[in-house]
Amino acid sequence: MTKKSRVAIGVAALTVMTLGVGGFLAKAQIGAIMNKSPARERPMQRAQEDVLAAFGQIEKALRDGDGVRLASLMARRAPPAATLKVGYDIGVPQPGLRLEPIAVCVRGDQAFVVARYEAPASNTGSYLVRYAREDGAWKIADQTTSDAPPYRPAVYAYLPPDGGAFTHAGLPWRAIPHAAAGRGNAEQWKVQAIRDENYLHLRFEAKASLPAHQAPIPEADAGRAPAAPPRMLVTVTMTDDRQTIVRSTFELQVAAAVASRVTQDATGKAETQRVTAYAMVLRGDHDETLFDSSPGAFNRLVEIRDRFIDVRLPLKSLGLHGRSVPEIDLRRVDTPELTPYRVARFSP
Repeated sequence: MTKKSRVAIGVAALTVMTLGVGGFLAKAQIGAIMNKSPARERPMQRAQEDVLAAFGQIEKALRDGDGVRLASLMARRAPPAATLKVGYDIGVPQPGLRLEPIAVCVRGDQAFVVARYEAPASNTGSYLVRYAREDGAWKIADQTTSDAPPYRPAVYAYLPPDGGAFTHAGLPWRAIPHAAAGRGNAEQWKVQAIRDENYLHLRFEAKASLPAHQAPIPEADAGRAPAAPPRMLVTVTMTDDRQTIVRSTFELQVAAAVASRVTQDATGKAETQRVTAYAMVLRGDHDETLFDSSPGAFNRLVEIRDRFIDVRLPLKSLGLHGRSVPEIDLRRVDTPELTPYRVARFSP
């Protein structure tokens, strides 16, 4: 794991997006869908084609500097932050800009696109767009860009699957053993983990109750957020189709930040309130951000229950596909000398 300085999880990371569960379309399949004969199209393929067509309008509007067209692509309820800049100010032609979709998800009236963007005078990065169906057309409900390269399996984190056996059993954490205790700040937290057919579940237990997500922060504590759980290394070992052992390592960081929430009083006057907001970031073995669960965007992957922080990582978001049964180990970053915690498969 590259030991670069860590990017703080702060207000700037708290992008607001609301996502549903959907299907996944790899980059290689996108061209196939666009070339399908209408007579042979299935409803899901047609929906994906419609989303791709709507996405293509974004690139055209940005290349032409057509702010009016871009505004027409936005959903009526899209937050103001959704009208963000991509490379240049909106209204300034960007003929060199490219948006390349690499994953498309559709379910019902919700859709999501993961894309790569390239623009002169800016680095190549990822471009994420959430769509909502409005008046029979796909409209941008939210969007964001990142300097990190697009990570295709993250679509399963953006559109997580239904709960697996552990969820259906009522999340019986009392039966799950704890990992060995750490030192320093890690001593303040207990850690448990279990996996089922869809998720890697982790639970961080504090010694005292935690503020709820979006809970107002008292004036005396306005500049402070709860202490963060220990950072964890997630090591996945599996055998690929050629019977080659493949090992992948990820770093999971969960933290609470002090964020601002704008509300209106009884007279309609805007008020700014300081609140606690929780977020999770997953990084790759080169310290690159693969995806996060900023509140609103992917916050269903992080839940606060009294003194517990529960995290769900879709197995497919870790690149786990097919029928192979991986081994998953956890290790605290701050206490590497401890024996790794082997994550068991849940049996109802």
